[in-house]
Amino acid sequence: MPWKETDAMKERENFLHEVMLREKPFKSLCQEYGISEKTGYKWKKRFEEEGKRGLLERSRAPRDSPGRLDEDTVINIINLRNAHPTWGPKKICALYPKMHPKGLTPSLSSINRRNATTFGRSISRAGGYPTARSANRSPYAI
Repeated sequence: MPWKETDAMKERENFLHEVMLREKPFKSLCQEYGISEKTGYKWKKRFEEEGKRGLLERSRAPRDSPGRLDEDTVINIINLRNAHPTWGPKKICALYPKMHPKGLTPSLSSINRRNATTFGRSISRAGGYPTARSANRSPYAI
């Protein structure tokens, strides 16, 4: 017997079709489709407001990030770093408010993260010497 193919959109449409028929109680329909009542009511509301388009998957990514640096601050950090390549995040964090008194001062971790992504630095082991394990390329090498 072949498998019955279905997708999430089709299942939601079937669920809402049965909801609109009102032959079974809402709670039992939700149990039958393996969803919570809260999800069932959410789909029903979206369908009533937006039609079929409301049943599509929505992004779960946050719409905004409150801790994110604004573009001007990032540009200022990059310009400072380019002008003074020997300055680290601590020094930039200490001197940034003096050079740009009107804006908010970014945190040390924000400056550190910006430096790492902008200048290609990565946190690595101290020394950077190959260990005994990495020196032997072949599993049979002694």
